[in-house]
Amino acid sequence: MASTDRLRQITDAVREAGRLGVAELARLTGASEMTIRRDLEALAEQGVLERYRGGARSLLLRGEEPPFALREQEGLAAKRRIAAAVAGLIADGESVVVDSGTTCLEVARALEHRRLTVMPLSLHAVNALSAAPEVTLLVPGGRPRPGELALTGPLTTAS
Repeated sequence: MASTDRLRQITDAVREAGRLGVAELARLTGASEMTIRRDLEALAEQGVLERYRGGARSLLLRGEEPPFALREQEGLAAKRRIAAAVAGLIADGESVVVDSGTTCLEVARALEHRRLTVMPLSLHAVNALSAAPEVTLLVPGGRPRPGELALTGPLTTAS
């Protein structure tokens, strides 16, 4: 099982149960307890769950969106295909706004070698395009949403 699939499975199981032990998660995923402990540490760093000796408890409410870092790796091949298709619709010299989100981050990455003016609404996308030599980067104002780093608020809308 790929690590992103395992992390998603752990996240979903702990969220559903509220709390689970390392041994239970190892049985569920087929991974070693040591691997589960490392996964739980990584998920705790992302704010998905809280580690305790022998297990973890969920910090996400049911229906709440998982953290950006976890979502960024999900369906990556599909996101890259979508990004390539979107990039194909944009002609050199055009100006575009790139919304926030994990698929939009892949769109930004697909535009990095193009001669464009780009206004990303995510600091992740700003970072991805910051060294692109042909891209004129316009950064709107606004407040970054914690974890997502999506720019929000009236200043962003006005930009």
